[in-house]
Amino acid sequence: NKILFFTSFIALILFQINSSLVPLIKKNTQGEEYRNLYTFDGYYLPDDYKKVKNIVANGRVLSVGLDPMIAVKNDIKTIDGYHTLYPLKYKKEFRKIIKEELENNQKLRNYYDNWGSRVYAFISDPKNIKINFDEAKIIGADFVISKYEIDHKDLTMLCNDCSKHFKLYKIN
Repeated sequence: NKILFFTSFIALILFQINSSLVPLIKKNTQGEEYRNLYTFDGYYLPDDYKKVKNIVANGRVLSVGLDPMIAVKNDIKTIDGYHTLYPLKYKKEFRKIIKEELENNQKLRNYYDNWGSRVYAFISDPKNIKINFDEAKIIGADFVISKYEIDHKDLTMLCNDCSKHFKLYKIN
């Protein structure tokens, strides 16, 4: 029993040290690019999203490569997200936005079609984003917040320096 207790105690201490040291080490080795997702400010980026909120005001956004609920937490209206209840009609309308992405990725297609709560702008390849921004505009999006740089005829970059973690675009 003493050996089991001692081993468990040492393991617990090591886990605690690890969870404290890893973010510190990563911050010092990766510099300003590091984002500690285990902290409130590191995940929700309130200062960065405050800049976005000033630009989009009451407009709606579509998040690409980011959790759309971060925008919601920062008082920004979205067309995507993790919703417990919404009409099936809306999910079918939203599917038009990501239709090409889903056609090229069986796993994402099954996930979207068979899981009811998540209406996200899924992407398969960040270098070749196939989101239908016209359909997003029809549903009500005026802006796109993207983790990735997007070169698309329907988008105009509004804020390249809002954050080092994302860019803000206006849907034309």
